[in-house]
Amino acid sequence: MKTLTGFPKFEAGYKGETILNQKLQGVHTGISIPLWENKNMMKQAKIEEYWSQLNYEQVVSEISSNLRAIYSNAQSVLNNYTNIKEITTDPSLSQSTFQLLKSGEISFPDYLTEVRLIYDNQVNFLEAERDYFLLLNEITLLTGK
Repeated sequence: MKTLTGFPKFEAGYKGETILNQKLQGVHTGISIPLWENKNMMKQAKIEEYWSQLNYEQVVSEISSNLRAIYSNAQSVLNNYTNIKEITTDPSLSQSTFQLLKSGEISFPDYLTEVRLIYDNQVNFLEAERDYFLLLNEITLLTGK
């Protein structure tokens, strides 16, 4: 328990001690006046307040820079997602490739290569979509909105 620091301390009791084969015994009283006892408490409190303010500002700066980085990453992933979506959702690509194969303008290995490219584009689209929604979820978790 913390004692009151601004008030004098009183002491009273019975003491006894031996110094150089001489016994000293008797009643003891005393008072201590706190002149310099709390001299640096205000300085320490100001330093602690300043340190906590700096710590707070550092945490806010780290969070905001982290959010900015995540947001810019989400924007680039969104742009990539929309570009791939335009290419992937166009049904004429696979139909036109099949029509070219039927008409004999391309060989079967060329057709398989084209189909493989379309498939890779669809996989890239799904990965970009996943990345975008993961980043969106992370932003939602960090902002609480």
